Amino acid sequence: MISHDRTQAQWAAGTAAGTFDQALRRHMLRVYNVMMLGLALTGGIAALVAATPALYGPIFGTPLKWVVMLAPLAFVAVLSWRFEQLSATGLQALFWAFCGVMGLSMASVFLVFSPVKITTPRTDTTNWIMLEPRNRLTRPATTMPIRPIIRNDPSFDRSVRVV
Repeated sequence: MISHDRTQAQWAAGTAAGTFDQALRRHMLRVYNVMMLGLALTGGIAALVAATPALYGPIFGTPLKWVVMLAPLAFVAVLSWRFEQLSATGLQALFWAFCGVMGLSMASVFLVFSPVKITTPRTDTTNWIMLEPRNRLTRPATTMPIRPIIRNDPSFDRSVRVV
């Protein structure tokens, strides 16, 4: 028969594990909250810049757009290669700056696509479009037109494959 009596050492070990679990939960909640705030800052800046012509005109109407769109890569390089040498305060400041620059960069997406296309998830995974030649055996490869073919198309010849 299994004894349900616990010794004092077992209770202490259980309490220590419970304290550790609570501390880990508190830490992870803080991490997720900071990430959520960073995402909100990124989206807010992107929406603000895309909605204000006085802000997006000087940025995306000049070659400065390339600097703004590629600047997040510089932050990723600094954060991944030098994070050991930075303090916690410096890393947090770099994270918030990264969120702001990423918001500027994502404003280009807000300018190109409508809000409905940005917020609607893609669920139609059955109609993947691929590029494939239609008549490989009848035309030379240099003059063969390539057109998008939907795999669910009944006229799609599955016996012809591009190698």
